[in-house]
Amino acid sequence: MSVTLWVTNECNLKCKYCYEGEKEHLKIDISKVNDIIEFILHYNYIKDGGMVSFHGGEPFLEFEIIKYFIKRMNNEGIRLRYALTTNGTILSEDIIRFVIENNIELTISIDGNKKINDANRIDYNGNSVFDKVVSNIRLLLTRGVNSRVRSTFNSLTVKYLFDSVNFIVSLGCDCLVLAPDESDKMFTDQDMVTLEKEINKIYEKYGNDDNLAINLIDKSKCIKSRCSFGEKSININSDGNLYPCIRTVGKKEFLIGNIYKGVDYSKIESISKEYSMFDKIICDSCTNKDYCDGYRCRLVNKVINGDKNSPLLINCVIENIINSLR
Repeated sequence: MSVTLWVTNECNLKCKYCYEGEKEHLKIDISKVNDIIEFILHYNYIKDGGMVSFHGGEPFLEFEIIKYFIKRMNNEGIRLRYALTTNGTILSEDIIRFVIENNIELTISIDGNKKINDANRIDYNGNSVFDKVVSNIRLLLTRGVNSRVRSTFNSLTVKYLFDSVNFIVSLGCDCLVLAPDESDKMFTDQDMVTLEKEINKIYEKYGNDDNLAINLIDKSKCIKSRCSFGEKSININSDGNLYPCIRTVGKKEFLIGNIYKGVDYSKIESISKEYSMFDKIICDSCTNKDYCDGYRCRLVNKVINGDKNSPLLINCVIENIINSLR
């Protein structure tokens, strides 16, 4: 079992492709943290060795809450693994020390060089945050924290994908996750051609480098497990409501309980019954369907496309490009 805890919905950036849209201005106070911990312990929702991911918004805006949560779980004698995704703008010495002491797996978001990053990742005043993020990545590396880097590309920046990888690798990072903006409706057929060319260039340069992990040129092939719809992982929103996955948080249709009443397993069963089987779709004849998030993530299909039977085209294209490299 894994838990994703939304410590806040607020953020200090205003990224143009942010899938959360208007912020709900929710955040967790100490009282709510205690209630969440009691919920986790009461239902035995996570055991030693389990994973808790801190999410937002920008999680480090609620650094004191994160510290309190981990300290309480340690005091309960439960040793967990922790992960956190950050925009990399507010990493203080105290935060870095805490990350190291608690072996928190960091993922930092940066899309590429200054021009590429500034195209979408800006603060609320429209200012660049590039220099600050790069400085913090370098600081983490000097402290021995080799964070995973997540880069988002859209229809405007897909043509710079190879340049993005080159820049991030030049910083000294060796684990890259390149992800499309799944909500971007402006991707064209020509963008798909461009995407294939960019991935091929990345593969030609880095495909045989065993010291680098880049998801878009990963030659391994494994069948994706079916969605558990909240039975094996759960998202706890800042208001205490429970959801199956990150993209469903805040969507009433996918509310599966709250920390005070517990998990509504009848709702999970209902969602599972509705979404576990596709109607006839284009995936039926695809040889890659069992390896593709587009076929697996039916809730995401519903949230973004409005139809569980409509896998995201961009994910479909990416999976088939990667398969051609194997």
